Amino acid sequence: MYANCGYLIDSMRDVIVDTERPLTVGCCGCYRLITRPQLRTYRPEGRADYQIVYINDGQAWFDKTMDGTGLVVGPGTMVAFRPGEPQSYVYTADYRTDACWVHFSGTAAEEMLRSAGFTDTQHGIMHVGTDPEFRRLFDSMIRELQLRREGFRQLLEYQLRSLVIRIRRQMAENLTASDPTSATLVQDAILYFNEHFSEDISITDYAAGLGMSDSTFTGLFKQAAGMPPKRYLTSVRMKHAYNLLTATEYPVNEIALMVGYDNPLYFSRLYRKYAGLSPSDQRRLGPQPPVVAPDPLTNA
Repeated sequence: MYANCGYLIDSMRDVIVDTERPLTVGCCGCYRLITRPQLRTYRPEGRADYQIVYINDGQAWFDKTMDGTGLVVGPGTMVAFRPGEPQSYVYTADYRTDACWVHFSGTAAEEMLRSAGFTDTQHGIMHVGTDPEFRRLFDSMIRELQLRREGFRQLLEYQLRSLVIRIRRQMAENLTASDPTSATLVQDAILYFNEHFSEDISITDYAAGLGMSDSTFTGLFKQAAGMPPKRYLTSVRMKHAYNLLTATEYPVNEIALMVGYDNPLYFSRLYRKYAGLSPSDQRRLGPQPPVVAPDPLTNA
């Protein structure tokens, strides 16, 4: 069994109830069952603090109703326990359970939990989906508790709030996305376009790299981002061009190359569509926000 845990205080008592601060993380840890047959938690009276359990990989059994039936949950599941709520759950080697947990308290704890979507109607169990950032945040809280460097309590509160905000974001995207996988592909494309805008990017080639046709990828991207990918890429390039025109002395032809266009005339035409004025006029006017047309890049 792999275990890595951190505690706020050096004591056998790991339950900390803070009624003064907004949020206090009392302890945090991650378990992975490898050969140990079973690890059971049974607290019929619950605990005095709050707890969030995240199933990073494998499965786990939770009996939220305490009637012996229980529910097997898989990767990407978040389970919340409130103070005084009975707890009964099992990790096993057969399930290959890889789970993380955090205990916390504070005057803002209940409101924060509800803001994430944990309500009484779903017994505090939500499938949010797997995200490496969840595990990273748990690992970060463990390190802060173990090292206790300057400002660690503030960082713990920040990391816990970040965890809950990511849960809320993930749940919101799950509700609006017809296909979570497609949403992830579009997010990856947006990040790629913003990082590689200065390169020669072919939307057709990018889509082919995903095993998609140009039309399929364009449809998915437009549904998620509100505009076709080519128009989005052009808008990214034009924003960078505006910054270069107003904050540097690079010649217009060099700026065209820097934002991904080897033809300065084509770049100038696109910029005029985007900003309503030529690159040279933009430079002359200086750092004034361009007056963007309602749909300036329809044919870009």
